[in-house]
Amino acid sequence: MQSIRYKIGFGHFSLAAIIIVLSVFVAFSFLRLNRSITPILEKNGPTAEAAQNMLKALDDQVQYQILMLQGDVDLAYAGYRSSRDRFLNWYQRALSARLPAPEGMVLDSIIVTYKAYLTNSEAFYRLCRTESPLARPFHMESLVPMEQRLRRQCLRVIENNQHLITQTTILAKRTADRTMVMLALAAGLSIFFALWANAQVSRNVVRPAIKLAHSIRLISRGQLNQKIDITSNDEFAEISSEFNKMTERLRTYEEMNVHQLIAEKKKSETIVTSIAEPLIVTDVGHMILLVNEAAAQMLNIPQQNIIGKPVEEVVQQRRLLQLLRADARQRRELAQSDFLFRHETSQGTLYYRPKQTVIIDESGLPQGIVTLFEDVTRFKDLDRLKTDFIATVSHEFRTPLTSINMTMDILSQQILGPITPQQEELLHNAKDDCERLTKLVKELLDISRMQSGSYQMKIAPLRLDQIIDEAVKPLRLLFHDKGIDLRIEAGDGLHFAGDAQQMNWIFSNLLNNALRHTPRGGTVTLRVRKKRHEILVSIADTGPGIPKELQQIIFDKFMQIKKEGETTPGSVGLGLAIARQAVESHGGRIRVESENGAGSTFYFTIPTTRSS
Repeated sequence: MQSIRYKIGFGHFSLAAIIIVLSVFVAFSFLRLNRSITPILEKNGPTAEAAQNMLKALDDQVQYQILMLQGDVDLAYAGYRSSRDRFLNWYQRALSARLPAPEGMVLDSIIVTYKAYLTNSEAFYRLCRTESPLARPFHMESLVPMEQRLRRQCLRVIENNQHLITQTTILAKRTADRTMVMLALAAGLSIFFALWANAQVSRNVVRPAIKLAHSIRLISRGQLNQKIDITSNDEFAEISSEFNKMTERLRTYEEMNVHQLIAEKKKSETIVTSIAEPLIVTDVGHMILLVNEAAAQMLNIPQQNIIGKPVEEVVQQRRLLQLLRADARQRRELAQSDFLFRHETSQGTLYYRPKQTVIIDESGLPQGIVTLFEDVTRFKDLDRLKTDFIATVSHEFRTPLTSINMTMDILSQQILGPITPQQEELLHNAKDDCERLTKLVKELLDISRMQSGSYQMKIAPLRLDQIIDEAVKPLRLLFHDKGIDLRIEAGDGLHFAGDAQQMNWIFSNLLNNALRHTPRGGTVTLRVRKKRHEILVSIADTGPGIPKELQQIIFDKFMQIKKEGETTPGSVGLGLAIARQAVESHGGRIRVESENGAGSTFYFTIPTTRSS
């Protein structure tokens, strides 16, 4: 029983020795290469990075100076000071690199020029504060030349570093070429010894194992009458004997269980067929295993002709195909988005809510997916009736609310006679209540129009920066009054096709939500970035956050999150529901990430191109 162990151990020892020798040689070669390159890169890399960031900080200062000329002096000056501090911080990092004389002189000239630039910038700020007509000429004649000189000096630092890095690259290439030659020789010797050791193992171990595996493969295919010849007295002989016994037991088990398996299969098929709602069973390779009669009618295909076929050959509806081919992450997203499948029949439109269950074997691996389509048509009809009722009631509210508003305006203006201060305060409170009711009616009408399908989207080419400007414009004063810093990080030139009014709803409702839940002195940040074929927008606030258990329901209608005793005037919980409806009507997705005490961030996507 020691022969196979000895043969395999000899082969493993030979391969391990070759790998160790080659690894030591490779490690030594790369260590020598690293020692020759690292000092130069560590010395010059931070300097180049510092110069590039100094240029970025200088660009920001120029932008803020332009904003000073445009009128927003104090806000722009705060940004200018921040970018000035970043410039000086990066300059100090460049000084700490202990550069040689030429680059050190360039850095000295940078700080001299920058000090003069800062002096002129302060004078420019004072001119802008006093709205002096000399501000613009002073900017062009004094600041612009100094900014260009600073830019040339920073570029000179970068060019010097690039020259040093080029020299380092040449040195590294020479060292690498020598190392590759030595590695090729070492690899050639290693391959020779590895082939020799492999030949020894193959002759003594692998060939008998191949013969044994061939016999086992025939047995696994159902040819249970196979016998493995025993030609040695080592471990292979023991394995062969045990497999011969196993085939005898398997033959007996097969004869006993075949009838029971057939009966169980027929029982399962009968259960599936008897289910009234559509049911489809697919395997992990998206092949159809079972369908009942209701599912075959829904697919409009004979039940017998689809078993064993890929789903893409059978299913024509894009959304249904997406559901049946979804992976685990996509199934979770579809479950969270309340996915409904719409099916047109001669009797009318049916709505199904799919429920998917993964079939797991005894080892925990997925073997298939059961997709059951729950008929929710009656609930959809009830929801439509509710929406129509709300729309009708809201529409009927508009006329009396308009009349009440006009009456209170007439009374407040004292056209019909003087009023007392107490009456004026009561009218003011009633006017606020009417405005909240008017806003509620408008939101109810908007969401009912979108859900009922009566809203006709006007798809047109749009620019995202213009949409953001229109949505933010009426809110800037509210942010300023509450002392909240509104930051917008959106590039120009992002185009997409969409409905301008609905896009305005999305941004207005999300920003209003962030404004309402952010305390005084907080920050709201709107960021936009392009991501493949869609635009990703995030709106982050520094408010109290949203509990995990409520994050899945905040997009429902009339859902508000309040602390005990807290009120949110003017809000009835429709803003996020309208935003989600508008995002989904554009083919996008909306979600929230939040933790208690750490603020909230709402994300939504808008495709740059609309699918047909």
